[in-house]
Amino acid sequence: MPTREVIQLELLAEIDVLVENLRAWAESAPAWEPARSVQALIRRLLERLEGIRIRIDAPLVVATLGGTGTGKSALLNAVLGQEVFQTGVLRPTTCKPILVCRPDIRPEMLGIEPSTVEVCHRELPILAHLVLIDCPDPDTSESDEEAASNLARLRQILPHCDVLLVTGTQQKYRSGRVAEELARAATGARLIFVQTHADTDDDIRQDWQKVLASEYEVGRIFRIDCLRALEDARTGRPHQPEMVELLDLLTRQLSGAAAHRIRRANLLDLAAQALTRCAEKLQERTAAVEEFRQALQKEKQHLLEQLLPPLEQQVKSARRYWENRLVGEIAARWGSSPWAWVLRLYQSLGMVVLGVLGRRLPGPTPWLVWGGAIGWQFWRKRRDERSAQQRLQTLRTFGWQPAQVEEAAVKLQGYAWQAGLEAPPARPEHLLPETQHSAEVLLAQLSGQFEEVLRRQAARHSRWYVRGFYEFLLGGMIGGILYRLAKNYFWDSWLDPTPDASLYGLEFYVASLFWLLVWAALLIWAFLGRVRKGLAQQIQDCLNQWKHQAEQSPIFSSWEEECRKIRRFQEDLGRLAERVEKMRLELALPEDRLGRRRSS
Repeated sequence: MPTREVIQLELLAEIDVLVENLRAWAESAPAWEPARSVQALIRRLLERLEGIRIRIDAPLVVATLGGTGTGKSALLNAVLGQEVFQTGVLRPTTCKPILVCRPDIRPEMLGIEPSTVEVCHRELPILAHLVLIDCPDPDTSESDEEAASNLARLRQILPHCDVLLVTGTQQKYRSGRVAEELARAATGARLIFVQTHADTDDDIRQDWQKVLASEYEVGRIFRIDCLRALEDARTGRPHQPEMVELLDLLTRQLSGAAAHRIRRANLLDLAAQALTRCAEKLQERTAAVEEFRQALQKEKQHLLEQLLPPLEQQVKSARRYWENRLVGEIAARWGSSPWAWVLRLYQSLGMVVLGVLGRRLPGPTPWLVWGGAIGWQFWRKRRDERSAQQRLQTLRTFGWQPAQVEEAAVKLQGYAWQAGLEAPPARPEHLLPETQHSAEVLLAQLSGQFEEVLRRQAARHSRWYVRGFYEFLLGGMIGGILYRLAKNYFWDSWLDPTPDASLYGLEFYVASLFWLLVWAALLIWAFLGRVRKGLAQQIQDCLNQWKHQAEQSPIFSSWEEECRKIRRFQEDLGRLAERVEKMRLELALPEDRLGRRRSS
């Protein structure tokens, strides 16, 4: 069985975790107008939670709330069993909150500024676990703006109260002013409804409950004759049954661990109400944010549609360059052999041609051919060196006109302002570097995918039986020529007894070299036919895959990141609200007697 100290420590730890989660969530707010608004709301909430934390080990603070003449002071006198508060019927008699507590209790322990209350110390059994406050009337004729008005003093003291004794009579229970103040104070406090003047008024509890049911979980409504209850206490007579139940609720059921549960429940109610209000504030602009996100996707898709066709055409026109790269990759895998050296020679000649023609190729084709890593490093190195005019030319090379980019940004800026986002100015100096970077990233992605295609194709055409076939054919031709040369040199000129034998002349060597080159060319032609088979389809598949990836390109990435932050911010709010609601449901309180404001 947990001790009282352990329960207090658990409650403090629970409050600390909740406060830390709320603070961390508020600090993660994106640059969004509604997010700044909820940040201010959370700061106010944390101040209230800190007040509850300060008085966590203090007696339960019970205050009265009701219209003028509803018997608030009389009710507290009846609860105390002696006349401590001055009573009145037609006009307010309590102008400054009166706090009644044990002699060892000070207002500071309750988080209350001493100058805002009159303190009255009493040594009474009921004050062992309670502090009673007689509050000013809310329905006075004073202006709300008056700093020293009854209403201002009431609003100053109510946030420090754990339980409110809400009094009503047959004439006052429908008071609009009282209902307004009750709505302001009910969040973060438990409610006990009491119909006073039971000796003169009809029973209004059923109708009063209907009036309150839409906004409050009413619980039990007590009906008490306060003057008679006070007289019963003075004379020692038994109390009325409902007065006995009210005293039992205040002195026994709301003492000890129950007081800690009430404070935790008040804290959770306050947090839940604040989070609900935060969700409402964010929801007001969520539709505008979604509209902005859709517009962002639309404009980005439009820019991609301008980029993809010319880039796809350039890639397809560079078929021979891809073949040359693939041949070089295959030769590198084979190492040193006659056929490998033939391929290297062919690939070296192709690279020379590529270097010459690459300067005349439009667009980013040379960088794609040279490879993702080399191309990307080159782009990054050159990016900081290019002037604004060169950036414009780069964008035109990619198929984007700066005016089109600026037009899209201006449209998006309007949507961003409507959604409450802090949109950067739609100016070339802000747009061109980001757009150029986006194009370069897309280029690096496509080049990397082409590199992967080349690696797969090189592995496919470098298998041992493929290599053995071409090595055998080329080696056979070379072997035949060498056999003829060796036979002519050693046998025909040295060992053959025929006197007219002679060495081959230059014509033989030229003819042999010619036919060797023809044979090598035929083998290369056959090998390229094999290499080309499927390469075009692989490149087309790579382009199709890249088109889908390009939809996630970093064009207008700063705005996209803000949209993602907003989504995460709202999701975190939902999880936080669910956690608070779960904690509220797990909390056991005497709900049949205590009331509270309903969750929104």
